Amino acid sequence: MTETNIAWRTNNGAAYVPSPIVSGNHLLVVADNGVANCFDAKSGKCLWRERLDGGHSPSAVMANGTTYCLSDKDEATLIRLGDEFEVVAKNDLGEPVSASPAISQGQVFIRTHQALYCIGKK
Repeated sequence: MTETNIAWRTNNGAAYVPSPIVSGNHLLVVADNGVANCFDAKSGKCLWRERLDGGHSPSAVMANGTTYCLSDKDEATLIRLGDEFEVVAKNDLGEPVSASPAISQGQVFIRTHQALYCIGKK
């Protein structure tokens, strides 16, 4: 890749383990330390930066406009990606989480260290 192919770059908010997620013109990066940065995907401008609870190894996932961010500790923070930070819900899972959630056919699967949860329609 050459410099002419790079639209923008930043070292702020970089993640080592969790993968970033894109929705429309929003790029969300939740770093390992739990700091979430939302960038304008085209310009690279940081739209907001917020600390989520705990460290974050699981990657964020999105379904129906809601982004699921799970902490290593035990917290699920659901946010709506946009120009401003908006928390939809917060839930205590009661135990550590290391795996990214999986989404299929209207269901969200969350694997904690001790259990597998399915949230959604039967």
